[in-house]
Amino acid sequence: VSLPHYLALGQRESKIFDVCQVNCARYEPIGSLKLGYALSDPSPPVFCPIDLCFISDHRAGQSFAAASALEQAIASNSDQLFTHSVTYARKNKSTLRVIGKAREPHWQRMENQHYQKLASNYPVEYISTDKVDSSLSMYHAVFASSIVINNASTLGFEVLATKKKVLFGAAMNPDMVEHWGISEYFFGIPQIIRLSATHFSHFEEKLDALDKISAKEYADLVDGFALDVIAQDTNYPSHLRIHSKI
Repeated sequence: VSLPHYLALGQRESKIFDVCQVNCARYEPIGSLKLGYALSDPSPPVFCPIDLCFISDHRAGQSFAAASALEQAIASNSDQLFTHSVTYARKNKSTLRVIGKAREPHWQRMENQHYQKLASNYPVEYISTDKVDSSLSMYHAVFASSIVINNASTLGFEVLATKKKVLFGAAMNPDMVEHWGISEYFFGIPQIIRLSATHFSHFEEKLDALDKISAKEYADLVDGFALDVIAQDTNYPSHLRIHSKI
């Protein structure tokens, strides 16, 4: 397969292309288009500051029993991450927000119910988004959060490129990372932003470390990795870079 000009999120995709034998006459990492729009949004929605933000992987329209083994592993890992988040929030009196995955109102209600049930009466703010009217809301909701918790969401890697404090949980299950086809995105990931065990004490240790580290120390630790995955220039949004080439 040959491509004339590929605008990539980051350098990591070039390694995936090599494995898949995809050739590009010109490979150019420019970062995330949607993140660029959000960062340059002239009238962003306002979200209250919150301590913990969880990015959903829940598929409200799919029964667990009917899902594939990989889909079940992703769902189980995600739910364990969320219950750990609730336990941590309850213990530390932290505020907690969920960024929903569902896009249609019916499935959004079901997704919200799923997390409210898992939260066992602990207050959780559910943020719903769609592909038209509120497509950038999830970015602004994350920007207003102190620490972001996710399995291996694109949104998680995007906001990591802005030096937001992020914790990735997919590596709790190394086999899942391989079968999910995301190993390249976890190669060389800084230890401070990845989980490597399933028990709560490990999760708590990671969140405590993220909470205590200074913004500068954190940026120094993650900068190289973050920009390799999402080559975001926060001062020169991706859509403007594309516009300059047209």
